[in-house]
Amino acid sequence: MSDNASLRLRGEALRPLLRMSFWGLADQTLISVANFGTIIILARALSSSEFGAFVLAYTALLFLNGIQTALVTQPHNVLGQNRQEGDYIRYTSSTALGQVVFSAILSVVALVSALAAAKFASHAAAILLALAPAIIAWQLQEFVRRVLYTEGRLVTAFAVDVVSYAGQVGALLGLVSFTEINAASALYAAGATSAVGGAFGAWKIRRSLRRCADWAALKENWIFGKWLAAALAASWLAGQLYIYLTAAMRGATSAGVLRAAQICLGPLNTFLLFLFTILPIRYARTRRRAGDAGLHQALILTYVATAPLVLIYCLAVAIFASPILRLLYGTSYSRYGNVVVLFSVYYFVLHPVYLLTSALSAKRWTRPLFTGNLYAAALGVVAGWLVILAWGVNGAVVGMIAGALLLVVVFWHAYRLSPHLTGGDAHPEVTAVPPS
Repeated sequence: MSDNASLRLRGEALRPLLRMSFWGLADQTLISVANFGTIIILARALSSSEFGAFVLAYTALLFLNGIQTALVTQPHNVLGQNRQEGDYIRYTSSTALGQVVFSAILSVVALVSALAAAKFASHAAAILLALAPAIIAWQLQEFVRRVLYTEGRLVTAFAVDVVSYAGQVGALLGLVSFTEINAASALYAAGATSAVGGAFGAWKIRRSLRRCADWAALKENWIFGKWLAAALAASWLAGQLYIYLTAAMRGATSAGVLRAAQICLGPLNTFLLFLFTILPIRYARTRRRAGDAGLHQALILTYVATAPLVLIYCLAVAIFASPILRLLYGTSYSRYGNVVVLFSVYYFVLHPVYLLTSALSAKRWTRPLFTGNLYAAALGVVAGWLVILAWGVNGAVVGMIAGALLLVVVFWHAYRLSPHLTGGDAHPEVTAVPPS
């Protein structure tokens, strides 16, 4: 392919994404900048061990939000696309009911865990107690945000996140300026601003909600999302397990080191999460309009357009790893430049995983997302402690890279052999609709 043809293909892939999703990218940028600011503020304000404790709680919160994405919000993004007004309102209302019940159960589990820990680990109990309201607030705010995405109201979603995420940074800055902060109070601040943002967002989607419940809609969400949820759990084991393994083997401070290094890739993570939010919706529309051939072309064009951007950023961060750490944290984490370099490799490998996950979700062929992540999780469980024992925090990222490489291979193989491409009927029970 000539250079001009390659540039033309990239332009064809990027133009519709940029034209239709400017506010989506702005929204994800806002979220990532706010999370970046949160980590920087707390890494500077907290002791290394307290920051490590916050990272462990924060990672658990993100994991639970990921389960929410699989079971609730991503099914809504994909399955809500083709519904007429009355059907859409019933479907959204039923999904909202499922979301409330799901978040309430998780919050109760956190409260019970806090009570159980109170007698022998008061510090952990305080963090778990703060986690309970944060779970509900974060998940309800994320639900209304993703409903707005389904409805194409990205400007409103951006406004909701200004209230929640920009408010979070402001609240934390106020706390560290006027009082002594710890991991629990940081979680309370994040939960409070998310609650305000969620209430604002709920008002904005009020016309999409009614007092009704359609159990068939909840069943459809479950059929679509069960393998995504299982995949997320396995993905957590494949990736985030290394944070907890490192903390168990090398102390909570090591978890803080991993997060502090990873945040250097924050702008790239913004872009990848933007793709993960937008592409399942866009690919579902493309597949409905142009079939599997159109979806495949969109997948290839997206990779051709975005891979050079990802490579350039990863190389730049790897080259300037140590100066970036000194700029962000002073001397606290400046000796961990090698960890940043390894994270640069990890994110370059992870880029096609996001694209393939979006394509498989749009095809409603989600079981391979579970099996692939299960293989990567098994790799982490078997070998994770070995690489951490051998290379410490560097070994944790090496294990994450190995898991990401395995995911690329498994997801690409599943995508090429999926029944929607071949016309076969393998495993029809795990798809939301019969293979086309």
